[in-house]
Amino acid sequence: MKRIAGRPLAFCTFCFVVLISNRLAAVPPKLGEDFAQYNRAQIQWGATTLPLGAQLTYRAAEHAIQNGDLDLAVRYLEEAIKLDPQFSDAYFTLSKVKCRKLDPDALYLFVMGFRVVLGRFSSQSLLAVNAIVLGALVLMVLTMIVCMSFAIRYLPFLAHKIAEFLRRRLNAALPRATSYLLVLLPFALFPGFVSGICVLVLTTWYFMQRREKFMLLVLMLPFVLWGVFSPRLRQFDALADPESFTQLAARSAYAPSDPMLINAVEQMSVKGLEAERHDVLGLLYTRREDYETAAWHFLRAIEIAPRDASAYINLGNVYYMQGRNEKALEGYHKAAQIDETDAVGQYNLAQAYIRTLLMAESSKALKNAAAAGIDEVRSSYAAMAQSSLQVYPKTYSAAELWRFARIEGKARTTDFLSDMLQPLTRFPARVSAWLLACAAVLAMIISRILRNRGLTFQCSNCGNLTCDGCCADNGDTLLCPNCAAVIEGVSSDKVTEALLRQRRQSVIVRRRRAIRLLTLWLPGMRDVYYGRLSRGLLLALLFSFAAVELWTRGYILKDWNSLPASPPVWKWVLPSIVVTFTYSVSWFSRRYVEVRNYRSQTIRARKKDANKEDGASARTASAQ
Repeated sequence: MKRIAGRPLAFCTFCFVVLISNRLAAVPPKLGEDFAQYNRAQIQWGATTLPLGAQLTYRAAEHAIQNGDLDLAVRYLEEAIKLDPQFSDAYFTLSKVKCRKLDPDALYLFVMGFRVVLGRFSSQSLLAVNAIVLGALVLMVLTMIVCMSFAIRYLPFLAHKIAEFLRRRLNAALPRATSYLLVLLPFALFPGFVSGICVLVLTTWYFMQRREKFMLLVLMLPFVLWGVFSPRLRQFDALADPESFTQLAARSAYAPSDPMLINAVEQMSVKGLEAERHDVLGLLYTRREDYETAAWHFLRAIEIAPRDASAYINLGNVYYMQGRNEKALEGYHKAAQIDETDAVGQYNLAQAYIRTLLMAESSKALKNAAAAGIDEVRSSYAAMAQSSLQVYPKTYSAAELWRFARIEGKARTTDFLSDMLQPLTRFPARVSAWLLACAAVLAMIISRILRNRGLTFQCSNCGNLTCDGCCADNGDTLLCPNCAAVIEGVSSDKVTEALLRQRRQSVIVRRRRAIRLLTLWLPGMRDVYYGRLSRGLLLALLFSFAAVELWTRGYILKDWNSLPASPPVWKWVLPSIVVTFTYSVSWFSRRYVEVRNYRSQTIRARKKDANKEDGASARTASAQ
């Protein structure tokens, strides 16, 4: 009882230490005139949002919340949203603060936070990449737990047969120890997740129950599909790479005209995205007010893709800023001919009409822009940027950036998921798929060949392993040598039954203790070992997810545009609670009844003979 009572105390102490360390790490940033001057300089160089300024302001809001000053925190959070209207953390935290103050705007801010997460490309790509990596890691841990359970249960079957061969044919001195060394040798020679599964399938498939085989095939199927469809997953390589053209194009939507960003885009060469590359460069040179270079890039983009409305709109913006109103109108008109429902194109066309004093046409274009959603476009810009823009640049939407990722992924030869998991799998994705598929097929063929042969099975009395070469046929039962030795020379049925019961109880108690020690390392192993597959899979899945979350504390791949921050306490506490719960359920679970494996040619033959005798008796009775 003292050991059990000490665990909650240790867990609470762990949570308290994490809480204190998290509070000490939170240092309030200093927001002064230098901070405001930095934001103004970013806007002057063409930035449309200020994510860094928003994150610093958000840090100040967090510190105000820790000090209990909610009013100051609200002002900081509202300022962070003004600096970056696509900053989802500010919406969620402001919703939480408003909820504490019983403000009805809390629900609206919470919904807005979800809209930002689902609508912003950076959030979408980060969630997609982390979901794939998280799913792969969780599935690997889950499969490892199940395979370890099957290994503990079924590898002794093969070891027993090898030991009998060594004892009878080679007269080995230590046949049992030697057999286990031979069984474990392939796992040592071919370390790795995929090779371990292949060896386990080949060595234990014959002894498994049908539902266990089905469960193992289901767990292997995602890895096979991952290898088959790995070329299609290469688009996520572009999402996970901050230096890919897709991510650079996404940054160009809000970033200032950074020479390093321009140089990175200029060095890019992606087949199928040449027009888009010139469009991005033209947008960045426009923000540098290098209008001649910007116009050249837009014209080059139009030459490559004449049906690209974005290049016409941005080229019209260049002419508009140069005061060449007629040329600007020409660019906007051509963009409207391609897509007359574009909100940015219609709004910029209205501004050009105002300059040329065409008020009626301007009013019509403004109505079209309002119907197309120009207010939503305007709300995505920082408040400081809205006042400095006369016309809006045409940037790429999330759907278009996903198209970029697919095109760029086809040109890439790397696979970030395969490269990330290869230290564990030891093989590329395609090779892993072929190895797993071939191992499953070969195991089925071997099992079919050995179907009519009795290899290793369990004693009908005590459950210890035996085989046709060492078992004793005691009428209706097959006994192991030890059980047969116990009743040797006994003629009384009652005495025989009492001796077998006594041995059975002592052997089962010892085996349960050994199994308890072998299966306590990971939750779910004991349930899978005893045949409680549903319960074991659920415990193993909960543990796998919580363990990966506790290891990563949130995102596995961090946002490279965000400031480093200590994870919140709940990302430590919640996974720790789940891990503690799964271990507790697994450790203190009731004892289960063992699932016996009666793979014996003698019993099969006896059943067939019994069926034949019953059929002959039935025919004789019907004839009479």
